[in-house]
Amino acid sequence: MKTIFFIILIVFIFSIENSYSQFFHTPVRLTNGNNDRNPCFNTSNAQMCFSAYIWEFLAFERVTGTSSQICVTKIGNEGAIDSAHYITNDAYLNQNPSLAFKFPPWGVENVRYALIIWETNKNGNWDVYGSRYRESLGWSPPFVIDSSAGIQNNAKVVCIDSINFAITYQYNSDILFTKYNLLSNTFSQDTNLTSQESQNCVNPLINRTNYVSNPWIIVTYERAINSTRNAIYYRQAPLNTTPLAWSAPDTIAYLGNNRNSSISSSVYYPSNLAFCLFESNRSGTWNIFGTVITTSNTQYKILDNEPYDNYNYVGKEYEITDNYSHHIYGYLKKNINGIKVVLRNVHTSPPNDTVTVSISSDSSYISNLTISYGVFYYPAFHRVWIAYNKDSSLHSQYPSRIFGNYFVFTFTSVKPINNTAPDKFKLHQNYPNPFNPVTNIRFDIPRSSQVKLIIYGALGRKVATLINEKLSAGSYETSWDGSGYPSGVYFYKLESSEFIYIRKMVMIK
Repeated sequence: MKTIFFIILIVFIFSIENSYSQFFHTPVRLTNGNNDRNPCFNTSNAQMCFSAYIWEFLAFERVTGTSSQICVTKIGNEGAIDSAHYITNDAYLNQNPSLAFKFPPWGVENVRYALIIWETNKNGNWDVYGSRYRESLGWSPPFVIDSSAGIQNNAKVVCIDSINFAITYQYNSDILFTKYNLLSNTFSQDTNLTSQESQNCVNPLINRTNYVSNPWIIVTYERAINSTRNAIYYRQAPLNTTPLAWSAPDTIAYLGNNRNSSISSSVYYPSNLAFCLFESNRSGTWNIFGTVITTSNTQYKILDNEPYDNYNYVGKEYEITDNYSHHIYGYLKKNINGIKVVLRNVHTSPPNDTVTVSISSDSSYISNLTISYGVFYYPAFHRVWIAYNKDSSLHSQYPSRIFGNYFVFTFTSVKPINNTAPDKFKLHQNYPNPFNPVTNIRFDIPRSSQVKLIIYGALGRKVATLINEKLSAGSYETSWDGSGYPSGVYFYKLESSEFIYIRKMVMIK
C-alpha cells in the first residue's frame, strides 16, 4: 500500500512540475500613497551575489493636487520598512527621480552613501536638482545641479565608487556629463557630449561596466534622424583616465524608430563590453532589441514576434558562480485590453519562470519598471524586487500605487561535505525535523550528474528549486528557509537522470 501511494505521489508531482513554478511571489504594495508613480531603484548593475544590502532605497514621485514630490523609502525582505521620506516638499512639479549608490563589498551592509537627482520646474523652467545621503546624517536638503538658462531634464546618475558619482542629463538638445563628489559636494569634468552634433539629442542614460580592473563609463542617447525617427548613439570612456578620454559617437540602433535604451554588463565581460537594450518599432510594433557594444555592435531581438507592443524593459544578471546565474527581467506588454507587467527569471539551465500582472485596463496608462540590486534574506539568500506603479479599481480616487514582486534565490546553493565518491545515490532526512523555519538537506551522488533538489507543498505544488546544476561526485548539503510559507508538511525531491527519491519534512512555527 505504501509503495502504491509513493508511486502515485511521484506521478502527481511530475504532472504539475512543468505547469507551475513559484519563483516570483505575489505582488506586495511598497508605498502608502494614493497617487505614487515612477519608482526607481539603484541604477548600478548587478554583480556577484556574495554581497547584499540589509535594505535598499526606492525613490518615487508622490502626486498631491497640482504638485508632485520626490520621496524615498527603505525596502527590505517583506517590503517597505519605513514610511516615505520627503526629499522635496513644495508647490512645484518634481519628477523623474534617478537614484544611485555603490554595490556593497563581499558581505552584508547598510547603504552608506547615496545620491538622488530629479528635474523640477520651481524656477519657471526645468532644472536638475539633487540630494545626497550619508548614513550618519541622512538626506540633505535639495541642492542645484544645473539651473542655468534653458531646459535641463531627463537626468540620470550612476555610482562610480563609494563617494563619486557620474551624472548625465539633457540640456536643450544636447547631452551633458559631469562628475560629483558627495563628501566635498563638488562637480568636475563637465563635458558636452554632443556639442559637435547638429541634430537634436535627447533622453540620455548612463551606466558603468562592472569589470573590476578597468571599468568604463557609458552614455547612450537618442539622436534625431528626422521628425519621426530617432537613432541611438553612445560614447564611452575608461574611468582610470583623467580627464575622461571619451570615444567618438557611435551607432547602437538606426533601423526604424528607437527609444528608451538601458545598459547592463557583467564582471566577466571585457572592460569595454556591455549590452545595450532598446525599444524599436522596426518590426511594426514596439519590441525589445539588444546590441553588444563592441567594434561590431551586433544586434539581437530579445523578445519573440508579437502583434502588440512590448516596452520599458528592465533586467539584471545575478552571477551565482562562474557557471551559474540568474537573469531576472521585466517589461510592459500593451494591447487593446490594457497593460500587463511580464516578469521572467532565466537560469543558465532550466527551469525558468514567467509571471504576468495586470496593471491597468486603460491601454494609455503610463507605468514604469525598476529592478533592485538585491537585499539579504536570512540565512543565505538574495531577494530581488521588481517594482512598478499600478492603477487601482477606484481609479479616480486612487490613480496610482506602487507594487513589487520579489524573487528569492540562494547564493550559497550547495556546499560540498565530502569529495570522496559515495557508492550510491542517497537523499538523507533533513535536520532539524520538525524545523522552524530553516532546515538542512544532505545528499550523496556517486558520479557527476545534473541534479535537481525541489521543495513541494503537501498538495504537490512546487514551492522552491534549491539546486538545478551539474555536480561532481560527492556528498553535499544545502539549506531551505521556509519563513515565507505556512506551517505544515512539505516534501523534498532529489532527481537526476538515474535516480529519484522523495522525503517528507514538517515545519512548525
